[in-house]
Amino acid sequence: MLKGPGKTGSIKVLNKGADVAIVAALGEAGEAMKASRILAVRGISTAVLEESCFHPMDEETLKFYEKQVRFFAAVGADAAKALPEYLGPAIKLTVLDTNDAASITDTVTKLVRNPELFRQMNCGRRS
Repeated sequence: MLKGPGKTGSIKVLNKGADVAIVAALGEAGEAMKASRILAVRGISTAVLEESCFHPMDEETLKFYEKQVRFFAAVGADAAKALPEYLGPAIKLTVLDTNDAASITDTVTKLVRNPELFRQMNCGRRS
């Protein structure tokens, strides 16, 4: 676990990054870390945030990363539902195949390289 925001909350910051913050539950964080390593090779910097308890969310860490990254990627429906509405300009993304790092990698790559695609798929910006 890296030091910084989240050290006293329910989110463990497993990796720091600037393009995308991947929010994953305890059992899904390993695949998110694998995806993060692949994304780094592709030139996409990802933070991996392991959430141990979705209610209440570790808002301090989420607010910190809202200022640091361009997008949030929620791995699984539970993580997507738990992301608070104040993450205004972030695009919320649910990665359906949570057991597969390749699926996470491909979806996040598409998000970063073509955000308009996700607005067209009704995963658009929240206000």
